[in-house]
Amino acid sequence: MGLLADDKEFIDAIIESSNLGSGFQLRKLFVTLLLMNTMARPDEVWIKTWKLLSDDILYQKIKELALPGLRIEDSEIQNLCLLEVEALLISNGKSFKDFPTKCCNGEEDEKVGSEVYDEMKGGGGGGVGVG
Repeated sequence: MGLLADDKEFIDAIIESSNLGSGFQLRKLFVTLLLMNTMARPDEVWIKTWKLLSDDILYQKIKELALPGLRIEDSEIQNLCLLEVEALLISNGKSFKDFPTKCCNGEEDEKVGSEVYDEMKGGGGGGVGVG
């Protein structure tokens, strides 16, 4: 089953906006689209656009933790981005739990985000490292 035409339009809008917008601005756009409640498959839109939405996450963490050689695996960047999207949703009185999506389930991602942060701060293993 392919993407519905409407969902393709949302993906195209995010891709087009990525030429001028930051990752943060794209995450706000994604949240706005979610809040409009017109996406048939938000998880599919997420899968197609998460790399654009998370474009600035690594840079943010490098600055925040003062670790210029920081490396983070894609799966962990994706989780950090999901946490930021969830925070934007919460600031609008919503949560991923309010949408038909499999891209995030609140408690697990909160736990993952905590573990990722702890790993980065402690220089632990996993997919996070300083090189």
